Amino acid sequence: MNQDQSRDMNLEDLLGKIPSEYRNIKVNDIVLDSRQVKPGSVFFALRGSKKHGLDYKNEALARGAAAIVYDSNSYDSDISGPAISIPKLGSKIGKYANIFYKKKSNLNLVGVTGTNGKSSVAYISSLARINGGYKCGYIGTIGKGMPPNLLKETTLTTPDCFSLHKQISDLDVDNLIMEVSSHALSQNRIDGLEFQVAVFTNLSHDHLDYHVTYNAYEIAKLSLFEIPTLKKAVVFLDDDFSNKVIKKIPKSVEVISTSLKSDADITGRILSCDINGIVMDVSDSESSSKIISPLLGDFNAENLIISLGILKSLGVNLIEASRLLSLCPGVIGRMQPLGGGKEKPLVIIDYAHSPDSIERVLRFLSRNKKGNLWCVFGCGGSRDRSKRKVMGNIVASLADHIVLTDDNPRNEDPDRIISDISSGIKNHPSLLIERDRFSAISNAVSSARYEDTILIAGKGDEEQQCLAEETINFSDLSEVKKALGALN
Repeated sequence: MNQDQSRDMNLEDLLGKIPSEYRNIKVNDIVLDSRQVKPGSVFFALRGSKKHGLDYKNEALARGAAAIVYDSNSYDSDISGPAISIPKLGSKIGKYANIFYKKKSNLNLVGVTGTNGKSSVAYISSLARINGGYKCGYIGTIGKGMPPNLLKETTLTTPDCFSLHKQISDLDVDNLIMEVSSHALSQNRIDGLEFQVAVFTNLSHDHLDYHVTYNAYEIAKLSLFEIPTLKKAVVFLDDDFSNKVIKKIPKSVEVISTSLKSDADITGRILSCDINGIVMDVSDSESSSKIISPLLGDFNAENLIISLGILKSLGVNLIEASRLLSLCPGVIGRMQPLGGGKEKPLVIIDYAHSPDSIERVLRFLSRNKKGNLWCVFGCGGSRDRSKRKVMGNIVASLADHIVLTDDNPRNEDPDRIISDISSGIKNHPSLLIERDRFSAISNAVSSARYEDTILIAGKGDEEQQCLAEETINFSDLSEVKKALGALN
C-alpha cells in the first residue's frame, strides 16, 4: 500500500479559475475535517448535520491550512486567510477528489450495499480475488488494505469523500471491493467514484435514527444502482427488496442474479450447514461446482452465493470461483468461534446488531446447540431506538439465558438503553443485567456449562467501547479469550 504519496499541485490546478492572488498556492492535501489539516492542506468547509465547517475555520488556519474553500451561499465569509467561495460546492467534492487523488484508469471498483452481510461479502470476495493472483483491495467496517492484511483506522463503514478517494489511491490495486453504507450514499461520500459493479445483499430494519423512515432508507440504498458508470449489478433474489433493486437498474447494466431458492444466473443448494461449516452445490448456465466453507450460518451461504456473483462479474468462472471461496477462512468478528470441546463452552463472536441479523444468528445456533443458548448483547447509544424492544423480544424468544450489557452507549443514558431493550423481554426465566461488558462476558463464560453455546453480539471485531466521557480500548475477542483461559 502506497501511503501518503506526494500530490503537490497549485490551487488553480485543483479548483480551476480562481482569483489571481491564490493561483500559485501550493496544495499537498485536501480535507473535509479541520482536525485533519496540516500545513499545506486545503480545508473544504461544508455544512454538516449539526455544524458548518466554517465554524472551524480558525482551527483550520491555526493548523496551517493553505486556503479555505466554502460555498458561496454560506452564512460566514469573514475569513482571515486565503479563502475561495464556490457555488454549489457540495456537488463538486467528488470532482475535486478525482483531480487530486489519481487512480488507476483500469480500476475495477465494486460497491456492496445492504443491511447485513456487507463486510463478509466484500471481505471474502476480496480475499478470493487475491487467492486468484490479483491485487485486490478492501475498504469497510473491518478495515482497509489487501486482505488479510488490513489497517483499521476508522469507525465509519465508508469514510468521508476525500478520505475515501485517498485510501483508494494509496492502495494502488487493480480491483477494489468496498462496503457502501446508506449513510455514505445519502451523504455523498462516494461522489466521484466510478463503480463498475454494484451489489445488493438484503434489506431490513436499521438506521432509522438517521433516515427516519424505512422508505428513505430504501431510497438511499437504491441510489447505488443509479451510478452512471455501472456496467454490472449483482442482486440476491431471495430478499424481497430485490424486485425494487432490479427495477431501478438501467437496462444498459448487466444483472447477475443469485439465489438459494429459485432459478437465477447463479444458483446454490445447501447440502449441510452446521457448526462445522457450509457445504453447498452451485451452478450457472455453463457449469456446476461445490463450495466447502468454514463459514457458519445459512446467512453465510447467502454471502457466498453473492460473492460468486461478484467474482463472475470480474470474469472468474464458476469452478475457479468456487475453489477460491472454499479457501477463504472465517472473517474476524463475524460468526467467529472460540472454545468448545469437552471442557469449555462454545463462544461465537458476531457483529449482529439489527433485529434481522441477531434473529438469524440465534436461530442457527439454536438449531445446532447441544446444551443451553446464551446471548450477551446490548444496543448502541444515540442510534436507532425503535429496534431495541424488537431485539429484546427476539432474543427472549430464542435464548435460554440473556445477559444485557453496554454496547457503545455514547452520549445516551445506558440505563435507558437497557430499559428500552428490557421492554421487549417479558418474564424471561434467566435475565441478568450487567452493564460492564468485561464482567458480562466473564460471567456468561464462567456460568455456562461446557455443552452450552454463548453468542457475544453487537461489536464483532471492534476494538473500542464508546462511552459518554471517553472511548476506551475494548475487544470482545480479547475478553472472551481471557474468560475461556480462566477456565483452565
